[in-house]
Amino acid sequence: MEGYDNYFAIDWSLSCIAIARLSPKSSKNAKTWMTDNLNDVREIISRFKGSKILTIEETTGSSWLYTELIESVDRIIVCDPYRNKLLLDGAKDDRIDSIKLVKLLRSGLLKEVYHASEEYVKMRKLVSSYDDLIKSIVRLKNQRSAYLRQHGLRKHEKLLEKTPIDHFVLTNIDQTLDHLSNVKEEYEYQFKQLKKRYEPIRNLTNVPGIGEKLAVKIVARVVDPRRFKKKGHFLSYCGLVKLQKITGGKVIGKRNPRYSREMKYVFKVATSTVTKGKNEYADYYRYLIEKKLYTPYNARQAVCRKIATTCWGVMKSGEKYEYRKREENVEKVFDKNNRLIRA
Repeated sequence: MEGYDNYFAIDWSLSCIAIARLSPKSSKNAKTWMTDNLNDVREIISRFKGSKILTIEETTGSSWLYTELIESVDRIIVCDPYRNKLLLDGAKDDRIDSIKLVKLLRSGLLKEVYHASEEYVKMRKLVSSYDDLIKSIVRLKNQRSAYLRQHGLRKHEKLLEKTPIDHFVLTNIDQTLDHLSNVKEEYEYQFKQLKKRYEPIRNLTNVPGIGEKLAVKIVARVVDPRRFKKKGHFLSYCGLVKLQKITGGKVIGKRNPRYSREMKYVFKVATSTVTKGKNEYADYYRYLIEKKLYTPYNARQAVCRKIATTCWGVMKSGEKYEYRKREENVEKVFDKNNRLIRA
């Protein structure tokens, strides 16, 4: 974070905005301002000459703030509030938080949260809204099924003798389900349009198990695959590997990383699909079980990692996925002594 003439931090809420500023050589507390108008923020920042860097914490309004203020500074860092433990120490208000935040920024102690351009933000909003819609449909179907079970019927059976209350409840559930089904078709049309517009989505749909919807979810969440330096970083982001805990040169266990639950869900769904079909991933899954290299659960995990790695590679290369023989495209398998069995 070195090399800037002005360090700014904003603690934002709907009711007020706290702004703190430090120079590279400031030794006293940061200078602060309080306002409730974003134009005031731009005006305050414009008073200072030289290069400027600004930080805000990741919140529901961070994308909006990023878009509104990106032209006012040289760089904006959207930081991870989970890592800012200093903010929990001592007294707390918006002004104090902004001062602590700008000190962390100048010291280079912030962990940046990746923010995509506006077009990918809109894609994420579409995906998130679609997931909420599917949850609503599932909830209503479960509600309808439970209502029929109260009368000793299965979900596909009809309630022949209806009281006025039964008729009212079931009719409203059915009408709502019909409406949501129509809305679902509109979302699916939007996904088809995104597939036509974005080449990475089209390329991903060639990977076994990755359909149109899953491809859109991957592209919306990953955006730029090159932000992950190694395959292991991407797998950690997807929650498909665990991190080792080492002390005194000894491994004392493993822990789960902080990961994207949406990405983990995508690849778990893809794994469930491919292992039941006829494709190279299904062949690989059966090979691991037949050779007793993995248990069925661990074999599914290996397939899941393989699909995720393939998707990452497809996005990085910008090329379509092509089927290859299992012998040429098999994940490395090690024994208990970490010796290579098969590559």
